[in-house]
Amino acid sequence: MARIADSFVNDVSMRMVKLAKYRKSDVSVVDLKFILKREFNMEFPIE
Repeated sequence: MARIADSFVNDVSMRMVKLAKYRKSDVSVVDLKFILKREFNMEFPIE
């Protein structure tokens, strides 16, 4: 189970770094939510 979690975290962090390099700026929590929703089809409750 730890390997799966580690692989998931590595994939998400790689995508965050790519996004930051593309934008040439820092990424935010909103960007993380966008990546998780788009790439991994995760849903988040509306706050």
